[in-house]
Amino acid sequence: AGYSLGGADLLRRAMGKKIRSEMQAQRAIFVEGATGRGIPEDKAGEIFDMMERFAEYGFNKSHAAAYALISYQTAWLKANYPVAFLAASMTLDMANTDKLASHLAEAARLGIKVLPPDVNASDAEFAVEEREAEDGTKTQAIRFALAAVKRVGFGAMQDLVKARKEGGPFKSLSDFADRVDPKLLNKMQVENLARAGAFESLDPNRARVTEGAELILRRAQAAAGDRGSAQIGLFGAPGASADTPPLRLRDMPDWPQLDRLSQEAEAIGFHLSAHPLDAYREVLRKLNVCPIAKMTERAQAGAARLRLAGTVIGTKERTTKTGSRMAWIRISDASGSTEVTCFSEVLGKCREMLTEGNAVMFSSEVRVDGEAVRLTAMDCEPLERAAQSIGQGLRIEIAAMEALDPLRNLLEREGKGRGEVIIIPRTGPGQEVELTLPGRWNVSPRLAQALKVIPGVEAVEAA
Repeated sequence: AGYSLGGADLLRRAMGKKIRSEMQAQRAIFVEGATGRGIPEDKAGEIFDMMERFAEYGFNKSHAAAYALISYQTAWLKANYPVAFLAASMTLDMANTDKLASHLAEAARLGIKVLPPDVNASDAEFAVEEREAEDGTKTQAIRFALAAVKRVGFGAMQDLVKARKEGGPFKSLSDFADRVDPKLLNKMQVENLARAGAFESLDPNRARVTEGAELILRRAQAAAGDRGSAQIGLFGAPGASADTPPLRLRDMPDWPQLDRLSQEAEAIGFHLSAHPLDAYREVLRKLNVCPIAKMTERAQAGAARLRLAGTVIGTKERTTKTGSRMAWIRISDASGSTEVTCFSEVLGKCREMLTEGNAVMFSSEVRVDGEAVRLTAMDCEPLERAAQSIGQGLRIEIAAMEALDPLRNLLEREGKGRGEVIIIPRTGPGQEVELTLPGRWNVSPRLAQALKVIPGVEAVEAA
C-alpha cells in the first residue's frame, strides 16, 4: 500500500489500541495506496480486514503451538484424572480465594467431594483422599489443604503435618498441644484453624477451641519446655510429665450454624461446609427467589425481573463520567455466584448493607446480552428483614426447664414482629402440650439457629 515505516507504525498503533476513528482513516489510506499499485479494491479491503481481525488477538505460530500443546495436556489430565487435576489446580491457586472458590464450584459440578480441613487428615497442600463406601466401592475426594486457611503459613502447616505423620494421628487437643512446636504456631493460627473446622476430629465445638487458643499454646510451650529439659513422665516418655494436668477448655455452647459459617468464611475466604442461605431455604421459596444457577434459564425464557438472594462476597465501586458512584456486587448462594450492578440511587440507599458476609435480597432488572445475563439492581434489602416480613412461625420443643429463661431473653431481644411462636414442653414420658405465646414475634432463620444451641431446646422447626 506504499506506507513509509513511520506511517506503518501509526497503522500498527491504531490497530493495537483499537482506535475506531483512526482505523477508518487508515483503511482509506491503505485501500487507496494498494489500488494505486494494481491491487483490486475489494481485495485490498479484504486484506485490511484480515489485519484488523488479527490485531485484536494474534501471535506467531510457535507461540500458538505451545499453547495448543499445553491445552491438550491439561484437557487430557482433567478428563482422565479429574480429582488429581483439581487438587493440583487448587494447590497452585492456594493464595487466591476467588480462583479457589471457582475450582470448588467446578468440583461440585463434576460431583467431586471436597472434604473440610482436618489436622488429622489434611496435608499442607490439597490432596487426593481415597474413601470407601458401605458397599465396599472406593471413591476419590479432595481433602482441603491446611495451608489454604488464611494467615496460618505454609511452613508451619508442613511442620504440623510432619508431627502427625511421625507420631500418628492426634488423639486429643492435649496430645496436639504436647506434640506441636509452639515456636511455629501463634494464637491467630490456632484460632483460624479452629474457625475453619480443622480441629473438629478432636473437639466439634469450634467456639470453645477458638476461645481456648491461648490455653492450647501455653500447654504447647510447657510441653516444649519439658522436652528441652528431657523431663521423664510417669510412663517414661519425655515431655509427658506425671504432674502435667489435662487440657481443659472452658465449657461453652458452640456458635449457631449461621455464625459458624460466617467464622468459617472469614478463616477460609468462602463457605465450605455449607452455605448460610441453606437456613433460609423455606423463606426463599415463599419469597419466590430465583436460585443463581437458574437465573440464565429464567432470563432466556423471557423474565424481565428476578428476585435474587445471596451472601455478599465482593464489591467493586467507582465514579462514573457524570461524577456519580456505581458498584458491582458479587453475591453467592448454594448454587453459584453472580454479579449485580448497582447505580447511584440504589447504591446510596443500600451501601451499608453491601459489606462482605451480609445476606441480601435484590430485585433486579434482567437483560440477556449474547450468552451473558446482565443484572441491574432496582432495590435491595437485608435477607433477614425480608424473612421477618413473611410472618413465618416457629415450633420450639423443650426438654428441660433451664431453656425457658434464655429462650425468653432471646425473644425479647428480637422484639415484636409478624411470626407466631409455639412452645412445646415435655410434661412427662411421652407427654407434651402446645402453648402459643401471646403476641407476634420477629421470627427469622437467624433466630431459629440461635434457639437451637440453647441447652434444653430439643428441636426448632418452622410452623
